[in-house]
Amino acid sequence: MTYYLRLGILALGSAVSVAACSSILPGSGDTTNANAVVLAKKVTVKGVSTTILTDKNGRTLYWYTGDVVGRVTCTGSCQALWPPLTVPSGVKAPTGGSGVTGKITTIPLPVAGNQGDQGNQTNQANQTIVVYNHWPLYRFAQDTAPGKMGGDGRSGRWFIATPDLAP
Repeated sequence: MTYYLRLGILALGSAVSVAACSSILPGSGDTTNANAVVLAKKVTVKGVSTTILTDKNGRTLYWYTGDVVGRVTCTGSCQALWPPLTVPSGVKAPTGGSGVTGKITTIPLPVAGNQGDQGNQTNQANQTIVVYNHWPLYRFAQDTAPGKMGGDGRSGRWFIATPDLAP
């Protein structure tokens, strides 16, 4: 009897370990693409299984209805709560991982108070924001760990980005 109890506990422990590891990894196979800054991850949102976009660390990405397609309007204090997804240093052309089907581009990171061409301001660090299907992508500062989705629906204007986000 003790043998079967130990065997059952061992099997249960192994299953829990596999399940825990698979939920932590942000997209299978994406770690081989160093330029993949946007990943697709299957999650449950409001009780519905769906695929969302995350950064390479598994943090949820959002889009803002206040942005005009291809133009950032979240600047200054807005960016403190909604940090934009910027291109990591060393990445020349950001891409998406498996399941990311939209177009990924970049635009200059705006600096509040200095409107430039098309409303995008220039910045001295030459940072750029990652854009998905013409929508700048952001993180929510209060999402402190991968898998958090506390920014969805904030102010009725911030929403989780999904692979089918329309231009």
